[in-house]
Amino acid sequence: MLEKEKRKFKEKIKEIIGKWYIRLLVLFISTTLIFCISFLLEGLYKVMMFLSSILSFIFTIREVFVVIFQRREEKIVEKIIERVPAWMEEKLRTAEKELVKSRKREEKLKRVLLKLKSSIKTAGISVDEIIKEYDKPIKAILLFKFRERCKEKRKDSKPLRSRLIQLGFKHLQSGVYILPPIRVPEEINTQEDLRRWVHQNIVSPINGNLEYVFPFVALIDLRKTFSEKKAPKKAWGRTIFSVLEIDEILPPEAIYSFLRKRHITIEDLIKLGDIVFLASSSCDEQTLSKLEASKDEIMSKLKKILNKDKIKLIEIAEMDTEKLSQVLRGVVKDEERVAKAIKREAIFWKKFLDLKC
Repeated sequence: MLEKEKRKFKEKIKEIIGKWYIRLLVLFISTTLIFCISFLLEGLYKVMMFLSSILSFIFTIREVFVVIFQRREEKIVEKIIERVPAWMEEKLRTAEKELVKSRKREEKLKRVLLKLKSSIKTAGISVDEIIKEYDKPIKAILLFKFRERCKEKRKDSKPLRSRLIQLGFKHLQSGVYILPPIRVPEEINTQEDLRRWVHQNIVSPINGNLEYVFPFVALIDLRKTFSEKKAPKKAWGRTIFSVLEIDEILPPEAIYSFLRKRHITIEDLIKLGDIVFLASSSCDEQTLSKLEASKDEIMSKLKKILNKDKIKLIEIAEMDTEKLSQVLRGVVKDEERVAKAIKREAIFWKKFLDLKC
């Protein structure tokens, strides 16, 4: 019964579709729909073009207004500056002078602390002790260079090593070098920054077919670094903090602030009578390095000669030049000249500090 009904329904549908006027109606409806859709699409395109034109016009007007506004703003700024009262101008000049003064003060501190480096050590203050109290990162570059070879013949057989020293790197030991914080560019913060800087400044400037190995190159924060040496002072092996000088690590203001916290004045440091400080006004860097290296031995001999537990500025100012010369023999070449220079400087500071008191 159900199958018969289905067949009848299908036959009726075929009969309706087969009629000519039905076909004509379907064709008319299809054509009308196509025409409407085309019209709508074309209209939409025109609308989009119209909106685009309006937006372009708005942006053009906006640019014109920005230019006019900027010119007007510049005129307003000029008028404000013209009407700044004299006391404000004076305040600005004072601020500029203060800035110049602070820069000059920093330069003065640099010079003073450069001369007093050895005295700070004599006072028992270590570099790592000052670093621990510093509140900003202290960046240094640690580089390990393992072998180097240039296939092209050249006068300098170790150009990479020469380049590192030229840039200010200091040799620790066994191919390990460190660039002091004062020489590390501020823009180096990431591994990629470090890689770029190394290639641009160390490798690229060396002409020739260079072969080398960098087992590691690292940007370190000295605040997070420690060193140990369980051996006599003169024993083989140096640490980072014995290689780097205090003025190569921290700005002078930081060192000076540390001394003030410890209630140590520049006068206190001078009164210690450090021989390297006393020789620094008259001797060259090589002589000062030799005095620094043998300072403990020199002071030990002076204590025995003068029969005193401590040797300070006043003792050196009042001691015999010949005795001081004998102690310096074998340490520096022209020991008599150096002894006279040390005593002369000691006398000067003794008199100055006495007058000051």
